[in-house]
Amino acid sequence: LEKLNLSDLNKLSESTLSSIATKCPNLESLTLRGCTKLTDLSFFHICNSLEHLVSMDIRETHISASVVELGRKNKPLVSIYTTFPAAS
Repeated sequence: LEKLNLSDLNKLSESTLSSIATKCPNLESLTLRGCTKLTDLSFFHICNSLEHLVSMDIRETHISASVVELGRKNKPLVSIYTTFPAAS
């Protein structure tokens, strides 16, 4: 599995996302838009677990801009879609 769209699954938990990351290590594109239970911890787990990930949509989640910027330094994603402006 290389692409997964979990948009608007507002009951998606961090533990479920952790299981998905473990069972789908070849994900290249992950859409989590509207998954309102996800937090900064979710973002770190995704970045650390999915080495092939190049695109992620985290609009309308509770993942903070500062954590995304820190994550970008550790894992350069080709595309990351957020609801906050990118740092310059």
